[in-house]
Amino acid sequence: METDAAIFTGFRSGRPGAAEELWRVFAPRMFAVSRGLLGPKRSHMAGDIVQRVLMDVLRLPESRLREVRDVGAFLVVSTRNATFNALRGEHREMTRLREVARRARQERCEGAADASSDATQTWAAFGDVARAMETLSEEHRDVLVLRHIAGLSFDQLSAALGVARSTLASRYAKAIEQLRERMTEKHVPSKVSADVVGVKQ
Repeated sequence: METDAAIFTGFRSGRPGAAEELWRVFAPRMFAVSRGLLGPKRSHMAGDIVQRVLMDVLRLPESRLREVRDVGAFLVVSTRNATFNALRGEHREMTRLREVARRARQERCEGAADASSDATQTWAAFGDVARAMETLSEEHRDVLVLRHIAGLSFDQLSAALGVARSTLASRYAKAIEQLRERMTEKHVPSKVSADVVGVKQ
């Protein structure tokens, strides 16, 4: 039976079967750590985090890897750090969204918002919608914000992000469906549902 270090070295060198063996031996623990830190509402992020950690391992310089004495502990701590970074990133995104909503609310109160910003005003006016948005995945939240707060078309988003229009449209449709479900669960007023999740693609 291979040692942890041998599996790790084989993975780094691209030896056939080493990646699968490393995944079998270490991934369950890495997933458990990430999910435990994320909590049930964000546990869906664990898969991406674990994959990102393993990809980062492939990019580490040899000098850094020579310092690794316990492969399992190294991967677990790396997963822990990556999970905290992901949570901090999500927190920054939520802070940014709240600030966007606050500014939109302020503009509405001052009469500065015009008719073309109906979606922004509706978003800003109802805190339940903002809270429902926080439950969506980053990519779904992203496409909703860019469509309804930034007001960009799918063609604009495709050009700016380098993502196929069809992919963005699919993300958007799923995001709207999930947001509608969240708002139904929260009993958000029908006026909000019509204005926010009823906006045509």
